[in-house]
Amino acid sequence: MNQELLKRIGNIEQAAGIREAVLQNGPGAGLRIAELHNAAGLRFTVVPDHGMDIYDFSYKGVNLSFLSKNGLNSAAPASGPEDGFFGKWPAGMLSTCGLDNVNGSTVIDGVYYPTHGKISSLPAEGFSASEIWEGDRYLLRTEGEMNETDLYHRHLSLHRKISTGLYDKTVTITDTITNFQPEPEPYMILYHFNFGWPLLSEKAKVFVSSSDVRGLNPDSKDFESVTAPENGYRAQAFFRTGFGKKGCAALVNPELELGVWIGFDPAVLPNLVEWKNFLPRCNVLSLEPTNTFPGNREDALKEGTLPMLSGFGSVTGTIHIGILDGKEEINSFLSKMT
Repeated sequence: MNQELLKRIGNIEQAAGIREAVLQNGPGAGLRIAELHNAAGLRFTVVPDHGMDIYDFSYKGVNLSFLSKNGLNSAAPASGPEDGFFGKWPAGMLSTCGLDNVNGSTVIDGVYYPTHGKISSLPAEGFSASEIWEGDRYLLRTEGEMNETDLYHRHLSLHRKISTGLYDKTVTITDTITNFQPEPEPYMILYHFNFGWPLLSEKAKVFVSSSDVRGLNPDSKDFESVTAPENGYRAQAFFRTGFGKKGCAALVNPELELGVWIGFDPAVLPNLVEWKNFLPRCNVLSLEPTNTFPGNREDALKEGTLPMLSGFGSVTGTIHIGILDGKEEINSFLSKMT
């Protein structure tokens, strides 16, 4: 442990900690949350009852995430054929999509697959939060498991760990998806990282490591720039594949001298989607590592691109989200992106 630090404080919560709570009022009443903060200036909220997604996310008091006007609510976004996704989606820094579907809803052989799947609406089982010294490092961890099940067929689980350290400017998300059935099972996953004001402004730019890119609609022509909110804005979306050994994307605001990057393993998440929607009050830019796309489960079936997980098989992926603070850090990071 860091004895010099401990001599200077009465409680480690002066520097870092996790506070668990249950929301009492409003549409989110009853939801469990875990608020994490550290000495580097990171502060974020994990929501166990929303698939262990990350809601608010800030650095040294500066908000980095987009929060939709729906806010946190206890109503599951994936509730039925008329799932009302856009009336319930809270956004937040990370909204996990899958495991049975991503993108728009569809019906296949009489089975309904909701918009962006069910995983984000499932509560974590066995959720835990821990704070522990490992040598001189003080670590904050949350952990839990979500299960997608069907009486006769499907049983996929997503086991998630979210961790950071006392002085870290990076959060690590480690996900293991397991198929508990003997038959191979389709699985789709997309990590919907949502960035908002003030990091997101017309001064900001998007950077992505070397890959092939194409627009997903006629309006998608400029993946790099950010514009001010405007009435009637037509959303742009870009699809990237062909990454090297490492995948990386960043949103950088030179005016604030601040940036956020995400890193992922292309062996597990070979693709990246970028979504820009600069409508007033829906002013968001999303960077989305994924094992699938473009399209939903039905599209993937038709194209023969639906990912499969072997019977009793599992796959583990690690995603990092980190802070770039100041010109020197930003320039050094961007110079190494390949």
